[in-house]
Amino acid sequence: MLVNPWFSVWRGALSDMGRVGLGTAWVFNVGLMISASLGAAYVACLLRAFRGSLTHLAAGVYLVAIINLFLIGTFPEGTKPHWTVSYEFFLLMLFTYLLNAPALWLEGLRRHALINMALFALGLGGSLAINWPSTAMLELYNIALMGAWYVTMFSAIRSSLCLTQRFHQGVEGVLQGNAS
Repeated sequence: MLVNPWFSVWRGALSDMGRVGLGTAWVFNVGLMISASLGAAYVACLLRAFRGSLTHLAAGVYLVAIINLFLIGTFPEGTKPHWTVSYEFFLLMLFTYLLNAPALWLEGLRRHALINMALFALGLGGSLAINWPSTAMLELYNIALMGAWYVTMFSAIRSSLCLTQRFHQGVEGVLQGNAS
């Protein structure tokens, strides 16, 4: 918004800052592509931390969402695919929360599963039930939920790795006990 002082969250969409023909559009669009690249790298962390097929499926859906984020920057406002990739990005993030709820439950991370379910309910409910003054406000609301999801998943990764480490320590202890 620093390079687009005319922009207001009370009108239009965030993508207005990256629309075709705007001299500073590259700042917004390259920022989306860099964010998507970091998000894609995060998928490797998710796949490494979790072993369940449902958590891997959720990571795959998240990856497709992130590809759509990259495509938002590639096809800025004013191009034919822009609306589709934008819509798909937000929809796939909701689906990521929904898949992560049972996936994390099965991984033994109940609190994280419930938070993902709450994020899904807040995302879907808030998007449909609230009469937002602008698309930008709706987008910012959902981006805030994504921020909460990242924090939740970082915590889940940490918990999962600690559970795995404790499991291996327990197995080693049992094996050492049987060896004596």
